[in-house]
This record gives sequence, structure tokens and C-alpha cells, in this order.
Amino acid sequence: MSTNPLATDITHILTLKDGRTLCYSTHGASGSNPAELPTVFHFHGFPGSHHEGHAVHKAALTHGLRIVSVSRPGYAGSSPEPKRTISSFAFDVLELADHLHIQRFAVLGISGGGSYAVGCLLKIPADRLAGTMVVSGMYPTSLGLSEMMLSNRFIFNLAPWAPWLIGYLFDSSIATAAQDVAHPERLKETLAGGFKSMPAEDRRVVEADGGTLLDIFTTSMREAFRDGSAGAAYEAALFGNPWDFELDQLPVRTGELVIYHGGKDIHVPLRMAREAVARMNGAQLLVEENEGHTLGFCKTDEIMGKLRQMLVKD
Repeated sequence: MSTNPLATDITHILTLKDGRTLCYSTHGASGSNPAELPTVFHFHGFPGSHHEGHAVHKAALTHGLRIVSVSRPGYAGSSPEPKRTISSFAFDVLELADHLHIQRFAVLGISGGGSYAVGCLLKIPADRLAGTMVVSGMYPTSLGLSEMMLSNRFIFNLAPWAPWLIGYLFDSSIATAAQDVAHPERLKETLAGGFKSMPAEDRRVVEADGGTLLDIFTTSMREAFRDGSAGAAYEAALFGNPWDFELDQLPVRTGELVIYHGGKDIHVPLRMAREAVARMNGAQLLVEENEGHTLGFCKTDEIMGKLRQMLVKD
């Protein structure tokens, strides 16, 4: 039986200039002057929370990286922002970086968090953003949703027109389990049941190490839905609507945008990643043909190594 790997995690809260709160946690390397450590801002999946950053803790520690994992508006104590866009989250990241006295950093977006990592390229100045990594990322639905699993297609097609209905569906399923304090084991059982229908590649990653990753996902989801489903519903609509920028607008600098994607990913099919990369001149696509959507959790050492190369020039 696995123990909770997040038992010692600490949630930090920043009050932003506009009065909203932003919740985050730190992982990986630490020291007497953390602002001097090579730092990566980590963006969780959809839905999720900053607790997901714990999944890269060991690899980040090995590579001497400090990870700052951030919960987006509407999740895990971070205040809702009803006017936010994909790229506007970059301003929250910049404000947090200033608060932590971090001048230059990289960003890592996993799954749904990949959209926001890409948005940072547009809004964060080049002298501050050392590099961008997207792993199993979500891309504009205008690229088409063919080959994507049916439930995701349903969510992203419906959310722009009826986000309230998506919220209701979340509330009647995973959010109910997440908020069931009398039976906290219910959420883990729900997530474990969902993974049973996933490709074998994803099940292998989730079940490894005594189910540690499942524990992390459970905490991430519990916190994501602790205040209800509005944050997840709003984000689903953001993904399903046209984004606030075009991929060919991005100022991609050689070697500073690396995209990992699994050949057996059914959450976001490889076809979408290939078409997105074709529009982002200068992006590097690394395909792991025999991995699924959980690619980012079985290649953490390699990913952290590439992020360190972006941040620490020999």
C-alpha cells in the first residue's frame, strides 16, 4: 500500500496586485538563496492543481532545478478570473516570478498546462523566458479533434456553448467524489477506475512505484475541485473556443521551444501536436512512439535535463 507522497508539501499563497490569490508549491532543489537556483514554473494538467508538481520532484532534485508549480485561476485556492485567456496567465506567472525575485526562468506545461506554456512565449519578454517545454500538450481545437478520445471531444465541443452543463457533469461525477470527506478513498477509486480504460502504456506509468502517481493525481484532483467545478468548466470553454492568439504569431527562438508527445496518446493525439508544430516555426518536436498521455511522468529525468540545458549555458 502506497503512502501519500504529498504529505509534507506546503501550499504558498500570493495576493496579486488585483487582489486575487495565486496558490503554488515548490519542489526540487532548495538552498539558502533559492532565487539563484535555475527555476522552472510548472503548469498542471486539466483539471488539476499545483500539487501535481510533486511528480517531478526527484528528477528536478537530481538536476539541481527548483520547480514552482502554480494552480491556475479557479483551481485549488487560486481565485477565479472570469476574463482570463490562455495567454493572460503569463502575467500571473510574471508577478509570481517577481515576488520570488526570479529574473530568468523556464516554463513546463503538462497536458492542458501546455497551452499556457505556449502562451508565455507571447507575453513574457525574451530576457526573462529562457525556454518552454510542452509535454503531451493541448492545442487549438481548430486543428480538429479526430483521433481524440470521445469524452474529450464531447467536453471541448460542448463547453464553448454550455460551460454550465460541463460544470454540472463534473459536479455529478469527479467533483462529488473529490468533495466526499466522509469517504476520501472514493476519489482514488474513481480515478483508478478511469485509468482501467486507458491504453496499457498509461496504466503502466500510473501503477508504477506502488501507485505513487495515482496518489499525486488524487491529491491534485481533490484540491482542483474543492471549491466546485466552475474553474474546470471555464477552462474547458477556453480550450474549446478560439484561442486569443495564433500559433504562427509566436516568437519561437531556436532551441527554446521543445515539445514532447507520445505516439499512443488518445487524450491529445499526436496528429494535433504535429500540426501545431508545423505552425510554430522553430519548435522542436520529440516523439516517443511507444508512450501515451502520461509520457511526462515516465521521462521526467530526460525532461528535467533538457530544461536545465535551457537555463544553464555551459
